[in-house]
Amino acid sequence: IAKYLASLKKPPSTDTRKPPTEKQIQSWNTFLTNHAFETWGMDFFTVPTLFFKTLFGLVIINHGTRKIEHFAVTTNPNAGWLIQQMRNATPYDHKPKYLVHDNDAVFVSHAFQDFLKASGIKSKRTSYKSPWQNPYAERVIGTLRQELLNHIIPINQKHLHYLLSEYVHKYY
Repeated sequence: IAKYLASLKKPPSTDTRKPPTEKQIQSWNTFLTNHAFETWGMDFFTVPTLFFKTLFGLVIINHGTRKIEHFAVTTNPNAGWLIQQMRNATPYDHKPKYLVHDNDAVFVSHAFQDFLKASGIKSKRTSYKSPWQNPYAERVIGTLRQELLNHIIPINQKHLHYLLSEYVHKYY
């Protein structure tokens, strides 16, 4: 094709690029591998109820142990609620060094980011439409859907919290 479209031929290369920075050298997968035991992932998922209301579930998972550190259910996730859930998930200074999350408005809000900074937790955002960058949170949500939520329709928020509690504490 380049033979017929001469205008698409590239000019001779003059390599004037800067050397990669330290941040660029370490790829995302390398970061996840190197820091797995000090990294947690978090994500929201939605669940329709029997009466067609939408509930939001939050899952926080430890990348190193694959343990679900915390889960919660709400009808309206906001920054104040999310900050309280992080407080509940990190008692007695049991916290990660890095927290991987997507670009949900609640996760990137100034209040939540300020809370993470004050807690000494470094926020790591995933790229837009890149669920592979937060693989353990996405996988556990998929597992919850396949093994629990595809078989039972919750009645309300309390019922969904009970179902998740039974699944996480007695089965997962």
